[in-house]
Order: sequence, then C-alpha cells, then structure tokens
Amino acid sequence: MIYYFLTLILFNLFCVIYFDKISSLIRIIDKPNQFHKTHKKNISAVGGILLFFNILIFSIFFFVNKDKNIIFLYTSIFNNINELVYFLIIYLLFFFKGVFDDLKNINANLKFFLSIIFILILISLDNQIVLKTLIFQDLNVKINLSFMKLFFTIFCFLTFINALNMFDGINLQVSLYSIFMTLFLLINLGINLFLLTILIFLIFFSFLNYKSKCFLGDSGSLGLGFIFSYFFIKSYNIDQIILCDEIFLLMLVPGLELIRLTISRLLKSRHPFLADQNHLHHLLNKRIGLEKTLLISLCLIIMPVIINELFGETIKIILITIFIYIFLIFKLKKS
Repeated sequence: MIYYFLTLILFNLFCVIYFDKISSLIRIIDKPNQFHKTHKKNISAVGGILLFFNILIFSIFFFVNKDKNIIFLYTSIFNNINELVYFLIIYLLFFFKGVFDDLKNINANLKFFLSIIFILILISLDNQIVLKTLIFQDLNVKINLSFMKLFFTIFCFLTFINALNMFDGINLQVSLYSIFMTLFLLINLGINLFLLTILIFLIFFSFLNYKSKCFLGDSGSLGLGFIFSYFFIKSYNIDQIILCDEIFLLMLVPGLELIRLTISRLLKSRHPFLADQNHLHHLLNKRIGLEKTLLISLCLIIMPVIINELFGETIKIILITIFIYIFLIFKLKKS
C-alpha cells in the first residue's frame, strides 16, 4: 500500500514539475473569450487527463493485486469487482465525452442526451445505484419514490454533474470544493483507496490551477461530477451512511446556481447549458477580486455543512443559506 501512494505522489509531482512539457504534448487549450471566460491568455485544460491517469494507476494497482479482499476493505463503496468495472466504464464515457467537448465543442443538446444514455447504462448494469426512498432525518420524513425512482435517479446524476460543471469558473473554486467533498466522504465512509487517489490528485492539481497553468476542462469537471454523484448516491443506498439532508446541504449553493442560471437563460431564450458570466463567482470576482470571492463562495458551502454536523437544525441552516444567497445575488445585480 505504501508503494501505491508513493507511486501516486511521484507521478503527480512529476506532472507538476514537467507540466509545461506535458501541456505542449497534449494540446488541449482553453482559449479566452469575452462572453463567459475571465482568463486573458490560453490555458492548458488537461486537468481531466491528469485525473484519468491517476484513476488508471488505481485501476492497474487493483487488477494486478492478487489479494482482492484487502483492496475491497479499502474501497468499501464497491461490493464486488463487477460494480467497480461498471463504475470505471461509465467514468470513461463521461471522460471521453469531456475530452471531445474540450477539443470540438459538442452541441449542448447532444451532451445532455449522451449523459442520460450513460446514466441509463449504469443503472441497467448496477441496480444498487437506483434511489428508491428519500429519508430526511431533520424532518423525520421518508418518501417512497415508487415509479419515479428511475427518473429521480437520472435527475440527481444530471443535476450534480451539471451543477459542478457550472461551478467551475474561477481558479481553485471547484478543486477546493472537491477536496472538501472528498474529505467529507472519507470521514463518513472511512479509509477508501479510490477517494484517497482523488484527494492526492486534487491537491497537486490545485497548485497548478492556483498558478493559472491548468484547468480541469470538461473532461475533468464531468468526470469529477460523475464520481461524486456516484459516491453520494451509492453511500446513501448502502444503509443511508450519508443522509439526504447532508447531501442536500453539500449541493445547495451549486444547485441554487444551476436553478437560477437555467431559469435566467430560458427567460432570455438561450440554451440553459450555454455558459455566460452571470454566475455568482463571476459577479463577485468583478467587484471584490478572486481571494474574497473564493472565501465567500466556499464559506457558503462549507460552513452550513460544518454547523449542521455540530448542531443539526438542517432546515434552519438551509433557509438561512438560501436567504444569504438570494441577498448576495440581489445586491450584486443591483450595484
């Protein structure tokens, strides 16, 4: 196990040190424009490629290791090899869709349709991923999804994946948010080899992103979106390890952004998934700069989760967070 983590760290360190050569070799570039991007120069968008190679290292380590029981002990979310294989296949589909989009800019409707197809394939392969009931501990409410279970499962995957993709707009925002979610999962699920792999990647990627050298690209944001949505749904389905209340809080601000931007774009007769600079982080960044924007944006996500873990009162925390979000948007739009 020590050799595995040493390999991961050395690989990511190599990527950081020789990143300029890697980016010149893998020519996936995010070019600036005045419509929805804030950077002023071409930036490499190979973050998703680096994530892919980290997951490849994990996969090789898993499949060449003869003692599968030890590996499963540290990857508790997967009950057997088949579930892991299905998960990796669907991750690859989202990854390659993202790579193609980074290179060719796929039509938004086609991207949406492909996402639905990929999730349907996963559900057909692994029925344990289907949400059948929703339990809200704070409200003491249990909702039986019945005939809506398939539709609602697809909806949850699409919401999380697209919300995370929309949240990826300024340096460090998605990587720090992803680090927080990874740590949250590790605390609740215990030691998990796959999640630790993701965490190591995110730490090294955050350095490159902070230096404005590398973006995740769609291959990275879509891949991470799928990974987190899978882990949250699967951990919920396994004896409700993580409850709806907690997942809802973690996704509240990105979810509010998704709802607000979708409605705003539809009212303007624009496609809901066509990017613009109307995001909360864009509005804040124009007025108070990157550092303060990151602080406010991440505090809106992290603090409600921490307060809920310490004191409970989920509904009150949700209502207060929504009020703060609406207040911020109103003030920023008005000024």
